Amino acid sequence: MLELPPMAGEEMSLAQSDPHRDGFIEGERTLAAQILALVDEAELKGHEEASADEEEMILSLGQT
Repeated sequence: MLELPPMAGEEMSLAQSDPHRDGFIEGERTLAAQILALVDEAELKGHEEASADEEEMILSLGQT
């Protein structure tokens, strides 16, 4: 799984006492986790498709 570096953007501009700060940071973490899950899923799917293509190529070699 990929890991994102700590964000050093918008949350830094929010004051520690801002009531929206915790919600913003939690939202950023949730979004990052969702993105990483999609990337992992896409990579896994790409590996499965590559394996199927390789298997088809190997099988076709025996037919020639």
